[in-house]
Amino acid sequence: MKIFVDFDGVIFNTKLFKKSLIKIFSENGISKKDFDKSYQQFKKQKIPYSPIKHIEFLIKNKKRRYKNDRLYSGILKLLKNLKLYIFKDAEEFLSDFPKNNLYLLSYGDLNFQKQKIKGAKISDYFRRIIITNKNKAEILKQIIKKDKFGKLEKIIFIDDQPRNIKEVSSIRNITTIQLIRPPNKSILKFSKKADFKVKNFRKIKSLLFY
Repeated sequence: MKIFVDFDGVIFNTKLFKKSLIKIFSENGISKKDFDKSYQQFKKQKIPYSPIKHIEFLIKNKKRRYKNDRLYSGILKLLKNLKLYIFKDAEEFLSDFPKNNLYLLSYGDLNFQKQKIKGAKISDYFRRIIITNKNKAEILKQIIKKDKFGKLEKIIFIDDQPRNIKEVSSIRNITTIQLIRPPNKSILKFSKKADFKVKNFRKIKSLLFY
């Protein structure tokens, strides 16, 4: 059995992390209103988010100068240790499996995701860490071929995004599990394509070890 796990919103508490980012931005002259307004531009333009790109965007679109050096250093300091933002049940779940069985498949800005995953100190749980800004289903197929999965190899895909669940659902021998934690239920919807819909990793463990 091979298990592919998403990072943001599944292992990593993005909502709590965003609050910390807003605090750093606000301490350096950028209001929450300006932060939120500019943050939305990444979604509208379908650009993977990065706080460094965010700062560059603000500088480009505002005449007044922000405290850029302090802002950069504040973000870098935050990224050094992100253990606080890892859901407790995530590490409990990951520790129950051999490293060879686990893959981290994360969507996002390459450099920013690398920094977050490194700061989260969870790399040792995984056989491989894949960061992409492309279709996850295509990446999955490439890994299945590259790592020579057997025809009967059971594949578990854990993600929170309905789009990702839908895209990978047609892959052979795959079981899709959509994990949406209660704080995000107002933003995300459970997918009809998901084989299982859960709120935490403890439920996933009970499904896999029934």
